[in-house]
Amino acid sequence: MAARKNASVDELVLEYAYSLFAKKGADSASLSDIAAECGISKGTLYYYYPSRENLVSICAEACVKFMSDAIIGWAESLSQESDIEIVCSELAMVFSGDREDVRLMLSLFHYNNDGIRQLMAGALKQWRLMLEVGALRLDRRYSERFSTLASAVLYMLIGIAAAGESRESAKEKLLEMLNLSR
Repeated sequence: MAARKNASVDELVLEYAYSLFAKKGADSASLSDIAAECGISKGTLYYYYPSRENLVSICAEACVKFMSDAIIGWAESLSQESDIEIVCSELAMVFSGDREDVRLMLSLFHYNNDGIRQLMAGALKQWRLMLEVGALRLDRRYSERFSTLASAVLYMLIGIAAAGESRESAKEKLLEMLNLSR
């Protein structure tokens, strides 16, 4: 990751930590890794972030917010005229495993911290609701089935991302799950 000009040390630490947690896993990236990546001492890192858990928590909250914003963006783009293949493709993109945010999200699901577990459980409930609400904006032919299967859709997309499958594969499986394969 290239350092941003005029970024403060704490902003750079967050950027590098987020990226390393996504790349190595929230449970595997160490503070030494983050300090080295930032080009600062571990003491400087502790000055800004008193504990590893604090840094993971801040990155987890940012990840959940980013994913929530992406799902809201998807939902707000829907209308009764939306093409269902495009709808499924765009939702598959939100959960694409090649995105840094998705990789961090996946590592957070098995991170061993009660606060992070609660955050992720709450996020799953929120995301399911967002999918249901978004589905209601679709043509009635699709909205009822999509809304009913929102939990299954969400868990399937997360599983596909974890398996490293492609966006196209996710779209096809989503259409199949909704009995809308063409």
